[in-house]
Amino acid sequence: MQEFFAKFSKKFKKLKFKIIAERVKTEMIFESHAHYDDDAFDTDRDTLLSELQENGIGYVMNISSSLSSVQATLSLAEKYSFIYAAVGVHPDNTGELNDESFAWLKEQCKKEKVLAVGEIGLDYYWDSVERDVQDQASRLHARRQMLKVLYPVKDVPEKAAGRKRNTKDVDMVAKLFDEIAPKYVNRNGGYTRIVKIGQRKGDAAMEVLLELV
Repeated sequence: MQEFFAKFSKKFKKLKFKIIAERVKTEMIFESHAHYDDDAFDTDRDTLLSELQENGIGYVMNISSSLSSVQATLSLAEKYSFIYAAVGVHPDNTGELNDESFAWLKEQCKKEKVLAVGEIGLDYYWDSVERDVQDQASRLHARRQMLKVLYPVKDVPEKAAGRKRNTKDVDMVAKLFDEIAPKYVNRNGGYTRIVKIGQRKGDAAMEVLLELV
């Protein structure tokens, strides 16, 4: 009897996996890149979306392309259980980004139905927006990443060495990007020199001095 149940269980598992595979193959198409918030769908959007599942589209990832598109995409995700959102701003629309809008986008990423970030990046194919405008967004992101790893630095005059008096905070991000980086714009490598200074106390990890050359 035990042998019979073992064979039956094995056969049932195979049948179960076959049924699941057939359902996925025939019913559960995942549309991974859609723009149903686009103006082109204004006349029949609700009709089209209401018919997707009965025509084999199980889930949809709607991709944003601007700040207004993010809002529209989030609205679609709230209205339809099978639609999920990717929030971001296409390179052509990066001119509308600033600290405030970046902070707002970051908050939207915390929402349950936001599963991805996009559109984002650089797009030089169409040249519809000046490259400097596109680069501003990536530079702002780079500055934010630097803030995560830089330690606070103070400028201490030689006469005030060892004292807090007359010291001032140094904006290292601004110094790196605005003062130091321009010196290396036309360099094709060879920016740094690494000097080993010994093992760190505690975990014996090797410490190095990283110099810009």
